[in-house]
Amino acid sequence: MQLKFDQDSLNVTMPWCAYGHVSMLEKWAHELKAIHQSEDPSFKAWRLTGRAVMIAHPDKNKPLELVSKAAYEAEMNFVAISAEKFVDCVINNKVPAKKSPALIYVPQGEWSAHYEKPTDKPEHIKKFRRSLQTYLEDISPKLGLVFVTSGDSYDNLDSDLRAVGAFDRRFNVSDLTIEEKGTRFLNAVGVDLCDKTLLDHPAKVGKLIVDEFGSLRRQRLISLSMQRRAHRESRNLNFDDLVYFSVFGGGETDHPQETNPEVLKRIAIHEAGHAVVAVLDSDFMNIPDYAGIVSSTSFGGLVTDSFAFNLSHAGHIKFKDVLHRIRVMLAGRVAEAVALGPENVSFCGARSDLVQASAWAKDVVSRYGFGYNYGKVNPKALNLLVIDETPTASESAFIEKECRRLLNRLYNEAESILVANKVLLESLADLLVQRKALTQQELLSAFASMRATQIN
Repeated sequence: MQLKFDQDSLNVTMPWCAYGHVSMLEKWAHELKAIHQSEDPSFKAWRLTGRAVMIAHPDKNKPLELVSKAAYEAEMNFVAISAEKFVDCVINNKVPAKKSPALIYVPQGEWSAHYEKPTDKPEHIKKFRRSLQTYLEDISPKLGLVFVTSGDSYDNLDSDLRAVGAFDRRFNVSDLTIEEKGTRFLNAVGVDLCDKTLLDHPAKVGKLIVDEFGSLRRQRLISLSMQRRAHRESRNLNFDDLVYFSVFGGGETDHPQETNPEVLKRIAIHEAGHAVVAVLDSDFMNIPDYAGIVSSTSFGGLVTDSFAFNLSHAGHIKFKDVLHRIRVMLAGRVAEAVALGPENVSFCGARSDLVQASAWAKDVVSRYGFGYNYGKVNPKALNLLVIDETPTASESAFIEKECRRLLNRLYNEAESILVANKVLLESLADLLVQRKALTQQELLSAFASMRATQIN
């Protein structure tokens, strides 16, 4: 049985640079072409270029495209077979491709798996592994058959297969940088449709799409949604358009709105709380790219971080950054209590915030070795016993106690910010009720105007 895949999605005519950091695969394709087009290809030449090859790639969906591209450039046939057929061909000495030369893609499966004990290994897999090297050696050089598999690491293959004469060549493909992912996305949208807020900040674009649309499949859908918006509204796209899709996704809806004034005001206070703490607790570095009370199927309102702020910390986040993040998560519940009174907070409205805050608190304590009061009383306060597996009962009890204390500490700190800036909180909530949604620039202007009014 052959694997099914969408040939139309494999655009093999794209230049190699469009596939990322794959110059070594480009060179390999030239090697393959030179060998199979020579008058008398030798066994040694095929052995050196690799009879069985692995591509290690961080995106599990990408290697199939890369093998197809290599086959196209090497002027070879491209065949994808199942793991089961590969085993059958090796055991029974069959040729899996009707046309040659060919690059034959094989997904991992039983044939490549690790087995803890030799007795766990099925008999047909033992026979397959005993036969593989001889099978590869016996393939006629004139046929030009090369097998390729893929995974995120060479270690995916059992050590039996990582041997000379088996899968003895590997290509490690590095992931694209955040900036390169942003550039790829903008190219997919069409640079002619984008304004400077997008084109001048590819890294910020990359951070947003990686955080909000992790897979390339989703990114392609959003790029098409962006194109549709540009066409429908006859204008160039800006970063705020991309933020909109990060908030609401690519689905098209009327966004039915809450009409109860009391509920709407509570939602506005909740979201204003997130925004005020995000801005003031970061000294105006984390100005949300979006704050709104426009509802969707999954929320009544939403405040994002500043994607530029998150980008500035990517890869080197500090302890204080995590504390800031948790304060912002808790700030919605805090704001409702400060402005409306503790008994008038929404019963369900803060649940998702609390789930996220709790997860971060558990990471702080159990995975990264910080105590609830780290840096407050004794900067060297010890909690260095981190959990690397299922915690014991005593460890679980300690983690729970520390997390509760940490969340209580950060709740109180967020409360201090909002009590001291209650007028600003309520003014921003009123503006959200009036405007429904604010961009980063509108938020910045609102903060400047409200603070100037307070001072005067």
